[in-house]
Amino acid sequence: MWNDAFSGASARTAAALFIHIQAADFSTRALVRHLWRGSFSSAASAHPAIIGNTLRLERRAAWDSLGRLFRPSRQARIMIPPLASKAHGRRDAAAHFWLLAHQVSQRSEAERLANIQAGFAHGWIRAVRDALALGPRQMEALFNASISTLERRQRQKQPLDPVASERLDRLAMIASHILRVLETPERAGRWLVTPNAALGGCIPLQLCETGLGTARMHRALEHAQSGDKGEPSVF
Repeated sequence: MWNDAFSGASARTAAALFIHIQAADFSTRALVRHLWRGSFSSAASAHPAIIGNTLRLERRAAWDSLGRLFRPSRQARIMIPPLASKAHGRRDAAAHFWLLAHQVSQRSEAERLANIQAGFAHGWIRAVRDALALGPRQMEALFNASISTLERRQRQKQPLDPVASERLDRLAMIASHILRVLETPERAGRWLVTPNAALGGCIPLQLCETGLGTARMHRALEHAQSGDKGEPSVF
């Protein structure tokens, strides 16, 4: 299994990933921080398959860990509490959003355009909702579709339309940019859904609905990173 999961990666990279998984640190913060920083960030970029394999192995390790905590005796069989299972599912979906955003940010413009035209996968719906804790109205505005339409796409596993896909592409690029600056998904997620005075009081997530709004955010972040005191801080 180890060789299949990490073929092409260096032994050092594989060892670092294994140590992270075995440490049983399943928080979104730890997962994404290790992808962006740490000893194997460059190798993960060089081997995109590692990212997906890490998530799959992490899930397996998480369930193994929970299984040990709730190991049944010979007399009784104890099931994992449903609430714990749901919470774990939400954390998985939230972590999946940041992984997806990272993958988008590593693609060329031609690849991004092809993905937009083909339609982003339905899995983005839950990933965005859980990562940013969005309500129904926010989801409808971002995806340019009703909740019933989004639910149907999920059930039927249909790709999103080009309008929603392009908005998600913009969101992914901004999310990756702000994550590099703020370093943790929790802080980056709050920034995306909080009104920002430097952006005219707009919520960054809403600005992702247009190309001009997204370009404005990228410029504001670049000014902040360069230490330009002539511009209001976006933080």
